[in-house]
Amino acid sequence: MPYNHFSKVPMQRRNFLAASLAASALALAQTYNADALIPALTSLGLGPEGGQAGGRIVAQGTPEQIAANLLSHTGQWLARVL
Repeated sequence: MPYNHFSKVPMQRRNFLAASLAASALALAQTYNADALIPALTSLGLGPEGGQAGGRIVAQGTPEQIAANLLSHTGQWLARVL
């Protein structure tokens, strides 16, 4: 069975995120899990790297828009899983 990061998120937090999205409220989560990221209406990709070399928005939009951004590491990853 593949490792599923989303399964490690406590049920209470998943329920909160699901309820927030159902109510059209803002929900913010940091994840690299396709099951959690792909349904998002909009996302931000921060980078271009971690630590001192990061912290800037390098991509934003729908998962498809981020996947089309060649400068985004997250976009490159999303392009493979979409």
